[in-house]
Formats: sequence, C-alpha cells, structure tokens
Amino acid sequence: DLDILTEHNRTEVISNDSHLTVENDHFSHTKNNSHTTVGGEKRIAIGADCSQSVGGTLHQKSGSATLCEAGSEVHHKAGAKVVLDAGVEITISGGGSFIKLDPSGVTLSGPGIKINSGGAPGAGAGQSSRVSALPQSLSKNTGETVAPVELAELNERLVGDSINPASQQAALEKGAALTPVCERPSKGSGEAS
Repeated sequence: DLDILTEHNRTEVISNDSHLTVENDHFSHTKNNSHTTVGGEKRIAIGADCSQSVGGTLHQKSGSATLCEAGSEVHHKAGAKVVLDAGVEITISGGGSFIKLDPSGVTLSGPGIKINSGGAPGAGAGQSSRVSALPQSLSKNTGETVAPVELAELNERLVGDSINPASQQAALEKGAALTPVCERPSKGSGEAS
C-alpha cells in the first residue's frame, strides 16, 4: 500500500501523455471547487448506470448541437414549468402522428385529432440518481482526523541539520549517499553516470 499526505500545495506537470489504470474502485473528493479544461476532445465510456446530482442549477451550453439518444425512454420533469424555445421550428412526433410549429403555423397530423375527448397523459419512469461514495481518509474513517502515529512526523524523516543539499550533492558525486533513500544509480542501469 501507499499513503501520501501533502500538507500544503501540490503541483504536477506532465510534458507528454499520462495513463492511469485502477483495477478496482476509484474515489475522489474535492471539498471546494473543481475545474477541468480540455483543449481538444473529451470522451467518456460508462459500462453501467451514470448518476449526476447537482445541489444548485445545472447549466449546459454547446457551440453547435446537443444530440441525445435513448434506447427506450427520455423523461424530463420539472416542479413548475418546462419551456421549449426554438428560433425556427419545433416538432414532436410519435406513433405515426406529429405536431410541428414553424413560421407557416401549427401543423397537426395523425389518424385522428382528439380535443377534450378522453385519453390520458403518458407517465415517465422518473429519475433515481444515486449519491456518490466518499474516499477513505488515511485513517480509513472518512472525515476523522488522522492520528499523528499514522503519519511520519517531521522529526522521523531522514533529514536534519547535518544533511543539507550541498553536502548531499557532494556525497552523491563521490558515490556515497548520506541517506539510504536517495542513492546514485549503479553503472549499466541506463542512467548517465
């Protein structure tokens, strides 16, 4: 296992590709804001269900088109109102009938046009989004403070006043590292000597 604690900022720059494979579950928790910028395409493949829960307002904007296809059902539900606004045309079609709104007027087409003559509205399945699980902390108890004994204290690390960057560099050049965690690669390992 590997536990990493960064006590302040962390910056990582990768000059080429980055690949990550997780053989089991993956959990991530950002306690404040999260920003992602993609300069090219973004593709996401999900093998099962996908749940999205937004505590405020969900905004989506596409520069060209928004295209959606469902195998059996699309259900939109609003507590107060649903507004469909198109600059030129709106078409609703199903079962061989359709309603079309365009600059020429309103077109209703079907085997029969019923107005106040019975029938009932269709019902959708409704949403059932699931809440995401939080990642475990270093103490394996989400939200609890990590006990000091579970982390390496500063005075437990292999550093001290007697080891400074200049003396460490000099020792490395002589082939004798001052600490066992920072050793010079052996010759023939592919690294420059």
